[in-house]
Amino acid sequence: MSDNKAEKPLTAKQRRFVDEYLVDFNATQAAIRAGYAAKSAYSTGSENLRKPEIQAEINRRLDSIMPKAEILGRLAQQARSTMQDFFFIGMEERTIEKRRIVVSTGRGDDGGTETIVEETEEKAMRPAVYLSLVKAQNLGKMHLIKKYSTGPKGESIELYNAQDALTTLGKYHAMWVDRAEVTGEDGGPIEISEIVVKKSHERPPALDDD
Repeated sequence: MSDNKAEKPLTAKQRRFVDEYLVDFNATQAAIRAGYAAKSAYSTGSENLRKPEIQAEINRRLDSIMPKAEILGRLAQQARSTMQDFFFIGMEERTIEKRRIVVSTGRGDDGGTETIVEETEEKAMRPAVYLSLVKAQNLGKMHLIKKYSTGPKGESIELYNAQDALTTLGKYHAMWVDRAEVTGEDGGPIEISEIVVKKSHERPPALDDD
């Protein structure tokens, strides 16, 4: 029997819970908005997320929006991103000098002196570095730009944080776990005091009878 046949059909309230959960991924608020009792919304939301049929429906919805393979692929692209894909770095022909040369002088139709001047440019190969969105577009890297702006100093871009992408991928592959470090006062070591409790074998004094 397939997994789909083994799944229980969702109730109307459970489907509403799934709808609301996919809005902000807050199980407690999703339970409240779906019509569950507010005082037990936290436990209800957690319990709903543990139900196989609800988990399956959430996964189906998420997969229809963006499959896991695509999410991991985009994170991998962000982790591998480099500014080299967005800048032209190399040698380029540049104008190094402009000149104006008098070609001829003579009298114009109105009888005045007419001077014909020709402009020339001297060019040479020079090192060049500049932002090139054309290069990024040709490489299919435009989606890696988080922010683009222009100002008095020219164009600038900001890419998605590669370190954050690597951290997310590492957590997905269970390469490490989050740990909390506990320290003593002013960041020093925690002092541990040993308390010894001695058991007394002496009998308590007898109480006088009234």
